[in-house]
Amino acid sequence: RKVATAALAAGVTGMVLAHAQDEDMVSNGFAKDILGEVYKHSEGKLILIASGRFPSGFKALEYIEHGATLVQISDQLGELGLPICRKIKTDLSRALMQDNITRLQDCVGAAHRKKKVKARNLWKAKGAS
Repeated sequence: RKVATAALAAGVTGMVLAHAQDEDMVSNGFAKDILGEVYKHSEGKLILIASGRFPSGFKALEYIEHGATLVQISDQLGELGLPICRKIKTDLSRALMQDNITRLQDCVGAAHRKKKVKARNLWKAKGAS
């Protein structure tokens, strides 16, 4: 909380918070918890960047829902190459379509908001699940 308060007071617009390189941090949700706390305390006014290993777009979406505005995957580009970008993008698209979400920005901080009726996905075929 003190970090978010100091950042807002100093006029900082963004922070890199969730460096999820350590598997223990990823598996126990520690990085997402910190990200969520800063997002809630700053009331979504800070740009928060989740940086680290995201094996899929589904895992990246979890961090976005906890408040990440951006997800940095540069570590994986060096090891896995450009195909990891396509995999994460495809996974994100699938997750959004499954939940009938039309804009990724609607997911930022969604874990901290009350659930509300989602807008219908105009691109999804009628009757498709």
